[in-house]
Amino acid sequence: MVVSRKPDRSTMVLMWAAVGRPAVQQALGTLKSMPFTLSVVVTFLAAAALTESFLDGPPERLLGLASVSGPGLRDGKWWSLFTSLFFATNPLAYLSASLMIVLLLGLAERKLGRRAAIGLFFGGQFAAVTVFLLVTQLAGYVGDGWLDRMANDSLIGPYAPVLTAGLAASARITLLWQRRLRTTVLSISILLVLYVGHAETIIGLIGALLGLLAGWWIQGDQGRLHRHRSTGRETRNLLALTVAVFAVGPILTGITRAPTGPLALLRDVVLSPMPTLSQPGVQLWCHR
Repeated sequence: MVVSRKPDRSTMVLMWAAVGRPAVQQALGTLKSMPFTLSVVVTFLAAAALTESFLDGPPERLLGLASVSGPGLRDGKWWSLFTSLFFATNPLAYLSASLMIVLLLGLAERKLGRRAAIGLFFGGQFAAVTVFLLVTQLAGYVGDGWLDRMANDSLIGPYAPVLTAGLAASARITLLWQRRLRTTVLSISILLVLYVGHAETIIGLIGALLGLLAGWWIQGDQGRLHRHRSTGRETRNLLALTVAVFAVGPILTGITRAPTGPLALLRDVVLSPMPTLSQPGVQLWCHR
């Protein structure tokens, strides 16, 4: 018979001194090194609480402040370009945006400095919205039936500038994690565009591409890239990561409300039940 013994007090004290305390100190040190990121998170959550936007998004009377759109900018509401950064549409969006701010904007502040993080956050929003409006206008001229319908859509959330800041900061991390971060972010961004296809996913991909360009510029010598060859194992790992991300796509269409992406038709494949032999159509086909 084996008798389990609870760790005594001295063991717990040693575990705290060896593992717990250094981890807490490191976490506090990391938080202290990114005051701008913390201020963005606090403002983001405070805006949700003050406007009661956490459950169902900002109320309709505040959409002029909480969202940015082409018609609104043409009406002179230029401030919405930046105030829309501090709102989201539902609890899951608030949670994911908060994590993205801490991880990606925090990475930019720690690796590039506070001024660069501020510039990438607000400048990335300006650039991403500008490119988004340009792309949707061009889509209207060429008669595209998907992107041109987004020309007047309202955009809510900080996703694009956070992705811009995070991928720009990837130039200052180790090469292995740099490739993993870039592969993951770009794969998820393209996945959301193809399978969900909402305006927020389009501007998110634009923000990621802008961040990738900025990261290449920072990483290179005045824009000239220094290419590093990947090992065979690393290439296989990155390909496996990409395949794993895209494998979620058909499931994502099934849980998304009204997906409009080019591959959104797979929603019918996921949600439609499998035919059985008892169905008349199947019986008729089998007898042929």
